[in-house]
Amino acid sequence: PAERASASAMSIRTRMVFLLASVRVRSCAAMSLGCTVGIDLGTTNSAIAVLRDGKPLMVPNRHGETTTPSVVAYTADGVLVGQDALEQAAANPKNTIIGAKRFIGKQLSGVRIDAARAAFDVGDDECGVVFLCPAAPAPLAPEAVGAELLLELLRDAERFVGEPVARAVVTVPAYFGKGQREATHRAATLAGLQDVSILSEPVAASLA
Repeated sequence: PAERASASAMSIRTRMVFLLASVRVRSCAAMSLGCTVGIDLGTTNSAIAVLRDGKPLMVPNRHGETTTPSVVAYTADGVLVGQDALEQAAANPKNTIIGAKRFIGKQLSGVRIDAARAAFDVGDDECGVVFLCPAAPAPLAPEAVGAELLLELLRDAERFVGEPVARAVVTVPAYFGKGQREATHRAATLAGLQDVSILSEPVAASLA
């Protein structure tokens, strides 16, 4: 029941985002730059939706689900995202990043409790928190991990609509500060998005 409630809440938030996204779609319609998506990049699960005939549609992933676990794993064979990453987490804990959103845009001093609870190793450098995964070629910034999750969501959306994604509206919690918002924007840029709007969840709710 808790999982269903979480998924339902995520769906509602994504639909709220599209109240703004729909305006942006109409304003860019003549530009033919691809579709606009709304993304809920969550701590536990993430979701993406597209506009069709003025209505938001939740995009199913490769497993047919409309929410994707916010989990990224690094292996000798490459990167796993979502359910595939979650299923191997117990056997590969040091290389499986769960809940990267808790660390994005932060210094290690501000997330020591979360770092102590994590099964993976957390360090820091001059830019902030990094994840120390043995299977990764270098320390990973949280936004790099977020970009892998975003790439998976974008692939799902492009497969669903049959055209490239050009624009995205990404929701972030109200408590996200400037650094966290900027890091989320960097994650979207790393995922290949050139036109990104970061929207606070309460603002999305007020637009409803």
